Amino acid sequence: MDVSKELIRGCLLNDFKVKSAAASSRRICQAFGDSTVNERTARHWFQKFKSGDLSFCDKARTGRPQALDDEALQAAIVEHSSQTCGELDRQFNTSSETVRLHLHRLDYLLFHSLDNHLRGKSFTNEADMRQAFTDFFASQTPEFYRKGIEQLETRWKKVLDADGDYFED
Repeated sequence: MDVSKELIRGCLLNDFKVKSAAASSRRICQAFGDSTVNERTARHWFQKFKSGDLSFCDKARTGRPQALDDEALQAAIVEHSSQTCGELDRQFNTSSETVRLHLHRLDYLLFHSLDNHLRGKSFTNEADMRQAFTDFFASQTPEFYRKGIEQLETRWKKVLDADGDYFED
């Protein structure tokens, strides 16, 4: 039986004055199924009720969101294509690594390994930059090139399906 959080919390509040958290947890599990509410959760809600908070609702949480919306990320990039991963992670209140993983999955980071190779490096002239690229490509295994060639057809199809726009709206 699928039981709502609010119903479980209502049962806990009903038991709060007359039962222990453990007894309440056992009673609710007996009525609705073995894994409906554990004793630790019951103790948490009893503590809230004891402090005077009788609300059944979850409070808004601070911190980074659990997920990053790919469509919102893509829209932000289309709007301002020169943004850095750092700017995007601040905009979406998430980590740079989360942004990078999503960008990689969306094919915005054509060469994720190149990005890793160049991370933290700065160049004082064009020759140094060219050498860094040459070193990167020279260090790649045949597998790197094979995989890239195998993905060409699906990536090209994506371009054609998008009428020439590589990144679909």
